[in-house]
Amino acid sequence: MGEKEQQEALAAAADADFLIILYDAIQGIKQTELDLYRRLVGLGKPHIVAMNKIDMVRRESRQVMERAAQNLGLAVEQVIPIVARSG
Repeated sequence: MGEKEQQEALAAAADADFLIILYDAIQGIKQTELDLYRRLVGLGKPHIVAMNKIDMVRRESRQVMERAAQNLGLAVEQVIPIVARSG
């Protein structure tokens, strides 16, 4: 994620009432995304964290969820596994 994308995300988040912070299970959470997450949470807005494409990492889904939660400083139960394609 480039600086321009981060600034756009922060500007949109500043205007939002609620944030849905979405990550890709295949890609994981990179350092730039982790930095942006911290900035988004710093806005003090209510939010949820979701991990999309969890179906694409079936065998490793538990480990992917645990790693994401650990990276974000959350309990694994606070990261919602989703499959946007099929609902």
